Formats: sequence, C-alpha cells, structure tokens
Amino acid sequence: MKRIAALLVGLAMMSAGSAWAIPTTWSDKIDFNPDILIPPAYSYTHSIADDGFKSFFMGGNDTISSYELKISLYDDNQPSYLFGSIRLPDGSEAATIWTTGGIYSYNFALTSNTYTGNLVGNVDLWADGSLCVNVSQALFTFGDFYLASSELTAYGDNGSAPVPEPGTIMLLGAGFLGLAAYGKLRKTA
Repeated sequence: MKRIAALLVGLAMMSAGSAWAIPTTWSDKIDFNPDILIPPAYSYTHSIADDGFKSFFMGGNDTISSYELKISLYDDNQPSYLFGSIRLPDGSEAATIWTTGGIYSYNFALTSNTYTGNLVGNVDLWADGSLCVNVSQALFTFGDFYLASSELTAYGDNGSAPVPEPGTIMLLGAGFLGLAAYGKLRKTA
C-alpha cells in the first residue's frame, strides 16, 4: 500500500509540473518592391505577431529562445561618385545593420548574411513580437546599394497547448487518499 501511495503521489507531482510547451517557429518576411536604395538609411519593423506569436504582455504565454535575421542586399555594380566628378571604384560599399539584438556588418561577397540575436534582442522580440531593423551605409564608406528583402525567424515555445488539469487533480487526489489510508493503517497497527 505504501508503494502504491508513493507512486500515485510521484505521478501526480510529475504531471502537475508539466504544462506542455510545444517548440514553435515564427517567421516574417519582407520583400521590398521596389527595392530600397541605400543611402539614405532605411528603417523597418518585423512582426511575428502576424504569424500567431502572443507573449505574456499580449495575453498569451509564448516565449522566444533565439532568432535569426537574414538580410539580402545587393550592389548596384556602378561606380560611385564623390564630390561631383570624383569616381570611387565599385565595391567600396559597406553596410551596417542595427537592431536591438546587435550591430552587424554586411559582407557583399557573401551570398547569405544571417545574423543571430542576443539576449537583449530576444527579450525585445519576446515583449511584443516585433524587431526594429535599420540598414545604413557603414561609417567612412561611400557608394550605394539596394535592400531587396529581410526575413526574421524566431524560435521558441508555444505555451498555449492544453494542460491536462482534470487528470492531474484526480491523480493528486488519489495520491493524497493513498497517503491518508497508509497513515491510518500505520496508526492502527
């Protein structure tokens, strides 16, 4: 009897602490049409709330553990002009990506420029499901380039899965009844 009661209490404790969290991916892609010429700097906001994300502050309990930001820029392949007739060779362009999650440099020689967020960016994204991005020309560089697209992919847990409350309560109650019965048997013996 003692073992059965202990088993029931153990099962109740395990299931009481297991609110289901389902690993989930949210994404938001922006395709700029027409493409945006940089400079001047350009700012935009990604929102995964459109993809179903709901944080505690938005009436839900979804959480973010990490995210990736993929930005597609391309060079216009034209020589740049500085001060009227002075030409700079193509390839002197460089970009800086600013987000809450960090400051990144864009390498035009790479086919994919993917940036991962840090804790501050995760918290900012978790708060309201949005991430602000600013694309600008890097300091002390000249030239121009185009912003073609941007994609945010956030990874986390969808905490809105059903929790088996009735079963948990019944199991916990059965465990307590078993303990009470064991205590009564032990007292009489």
